Parts: sequence; C-alpha cells; structure tokens
Amino acid sequence: MSVPSTNQESRYSPLRGASRRDDALLVIARTGAVKNESFDAAVARANLYREAGVDLLMLMPAADKQWGEAPRRAGAALRH
Repeated sequence: MSVPSTNQESRYSPLRGASRRDDALLVIARTGAVKNESFDAAVARANLYREAGVDLLMLMPAADKQWGEAPRRAGAALRH
C-alpha cells in the first residue's frame, strides 16, 4: 500500500532548514513510488520532499532512461 504524498511531505516539513543550522544533520527521503505507482509519481514525490527541505533524495529509478531523467525532473544532482 502506498502512503499519500501529502502525508509523506508532512513528515519532512518540520525539518525544513534544520540541516542548514546543523552541519551534522542530513535529512534523507526515499520513495518507492517507481515500483508501487509510476516514475512520474516518484518524481512528484521527490519534488515535494525537496521543497519540504530534504537534503538527499532516493528515487530508485527502474530503467536506464529514468536514471538519466531523474536529476533533471527532480531538480537535483545525480549521485549513485
């Protein structure tokens, strides 16, 4: 069962800016929406998390093309 993205975003919103105040804190968010919903849903969630203040996004694309598209569509640098 997938958790609605609005519920997930509310988990990260209170941390907005926290890692900017404390160098020892890194806020990480992961979504399994690629597998459970779609790549588009995963990108939408990643963008919500980024806007909520997450420092590191784990999107977990399922195809090579998605790996290439993920950083651009999620507005983040690619690390793997």
